[in-house]
Amino acid sequence: MDPFDWQPAWNLGIERLDREHRMLIAELKTLSRRFAAAGEERVSATDPDPGAYPPAEHEALMTALEAFGDQVLAHFDREEDFMRSIRYPDLGAHRSEHALLHAEYVEMVRSLRHQAITRLDAETISALRRWLVSHILAADKEYADYYAQCSDISKEYSVR
Repeated sequence: MDPFDWQPAWNLGIERLDREHRMLIAELKTLSRRFAAAGEERVSATDPDPGAYPPAEHEALMTALEAFGDQVLAHFDREEDFMRSIRYPDLGAHRSEHALLHAEYVEMVRSLRHQAITRLDAETISALRRWLVSHILAADKEYADYYAQCSDISKEYSVR
């Protein structure tokens, strides 16, 4: 089984947000397939042979990582809108977790930029997957459970 195949256990039961989570996992899968290293292909910009460092490949990777980060950040905003709409009592804590997750991601991308890599090794790809899925399974499940327990709130969440 592909580690990026959507697992039913990841569903929150909130279709719009589940759809966004599936899209983020699919984007991460695409990114990992496009930039997966065949071996140890971590090329440094400080390599003494300037011909060994293809800056276009490095920039393509960085652009893709930054675009994925932007997608995740936009998703966090939509999640927070949803939590506000259901008057989720732990919104502040969840927003703080989003800020921490974003800071972790920015730091990881910054580190990869500094390393001047052109490919993602298996460890980095696995870390990215864990970074996203662990948030869905922990913090996101909490607001989903709250939503499921709210009997006085419409179960329909529509796109504005």
